[in-house]
Amino acid sequence: MPRKKIEAPALIYVAQLLATATNDAKKLGNFQAKSYAKSSLCELYEITGQISEEKQSISRALSKLSRKNLTILK
Repeated sequence: MPRKKIEAPALIYVAQLLATATNDAKKLGNFQAKSYAKSSLCELYEITGQISEEKQSISRALSKLSRKNLTILK
């Protein structure tokens, strides 16, 4: 089944909502909600073909983890 084409204003609105959700979750200290919102934003980047933005977001997240001396299991 082909994907339904979504108009640009709708995508921009969704991206703004996800960015707001990410910031609100961060302010509240709810890291699970922040992670979920950022993951959804990365998925939106992937769907819309904005792979460079997705990679940048993932790189920032990984660098934050490494600064906190967390180990990522592969």
